Amino acid sequence: MQRITVPGGWVEFREPEETPERLRRKVLLLSSNTGGLQERLADSDEVAASDVEFFTAFNDAVALCLITQWSFPHPLTTDGLQDLPGNVYDEIIKYVQPLTPRLMPNFGVDPSPKAPTENYSA
Repeated sequence: MQRITVPGGWVEFREPEETPERLRRKVLLLSSNTGGLQERLADSDEVAASDVEFFTAFNDAVALCLITQWSFPHPLTTDGLQDLPGNVYDEIIKYVQPLTPRLMPNFGVDPSPKAPTENYSA
């Protein structure tokens, strides 16, 4: 666990690999519903309100996956996160963004020799 100091208090985070699946699932679902967001952002200098809505929901979900506790009186929920001062919220998001890839599952092929790869339907 890592604790960082933020304006007016502190926030403690778990390692991404220790995140319960119940919390990680929302991040996974949001990331699968980007609907060409990368391409839209690359092709335009403008950001649609729906894109801002997606990014804020995604950032909130990632933060809530990784935060274990904080020194603020707000509950550790989306509403509580959004009730934090803007500079505290910004510090949290700055901390969690680089950790996001570690929340994603590995869908690659298992190179283990114990993993069956033969076609048994023949």
